[in-house]
Amino acid sequence: MKYFEALVSDESSLLFSRINAALENCESPYGHLKSVSEVLVHNQAELAARIKVLEQVLLGRLAPQELHKGLSVGEAPEHIYSLMSEFEVPVSTVAHQPNYYDLEQSENGSVYAWTGPAPEVLFEVPVKRDSKSVFRLGFIGAADEALLESVKILVDGQLANVDLDFDGTTRGLLCTIESRPGGGVTTVEVKLDRTISPAEQGQGNDARRLGLAVTGYKVYRA
Repeated sequence: MKYFEALVSDESSLLFSRINAALENCESPYGHLKSVSEVLVHNQAELAARIKVLEQVLLGRLAPQELHKGLSVGEAPEHIYSLMSEFEVPVSTVAHQPNYYDLEQSENGSVYAWTGPAPEVLFEVPVKRDSKSVFRLGFIGAADEALLESVKILVDGQLANVDLDFDGTTRGLLCTIESRPGGGVTTVEVKLDRTISPAEQGQGNDARRLGLAVTGYKVYRA
């Protein structure tokens, strides 16, 4: 019994280490659940395979000397982590990704981050595609209003129709995410035709190349 308890303790420590390693190697918070799920699925599959081998030995179908053979465990499928129908993601969650400047706070308390220096930002959106949804990128300002006249949004690389709104707090760039079969994360890319430096426009000393002052995004059913 003590030997069994020691094995359980060792396996528990190993599983914990695997999960920590998976989280540390994950670049985006969106991937945390997927990474942990993959570790758990792999661990469960490996355990099931070991039990199967022991069963075969006990039944006399496998010689003990064959136990040294490696176990092959496939990768976890894409659908093992949950996609969501409706959710909201603040800019603080995505601002560590490329083409964002540091977080700032407006006079009314809104947290935002300017996009730039490149004119595009990419979102990996964990939305269910079983029905039509709306993607809304919230922002409180643009480096130039003219940028909004030519903005493009691509959903999985395909151009989508773009609308503008105002919800009383933030302005929004909206597009439709159509339904589709299968799982997986949806990519949404928001592309301006350029970014603008306030300093170059004679508007102070800010030399950053700015696009939109983004507050986050949300997805909801159409």
